[in-house]
Amino acid sequence: MPCEKRCPVILMPLAGLLLLLVSCQILQQTAPWEIPNMSIKELKARLDDPDLTIIDVRAYGDWQSSDKKIKGAVYENPKFPERWAKKYSKDKPIVLYCA
Repeated sequence: MPCEKRCPVILMPLAGLLLLLVSCQILQQTAPWEIPNMSIKELKARLDDPDLTIIDVRAYGDWQSSDKKIKGAVYENPKFPERWAKKYSKDKPIVLYCA
């Protein structure tokens, strides 16, 4: 049987396995237990810290219609972190919030 007919049958499971492995690797790199949390009390105490970046990542409509925003926070679209993530320092604390 020519390869054109049997290669897709072999390649599809391999492609699925590769996708699964890549997904697992990404999840391991961003596992929630590796991301430190900050309590509301801690955040309030650090609101005037010039090294702290606070990013509001609520849906745009929720952010726009809300009268409750954290002082000093900037809005970034949560659907496109690849567009804005690099403009923030990895060496300084960043707080993301969505509620």
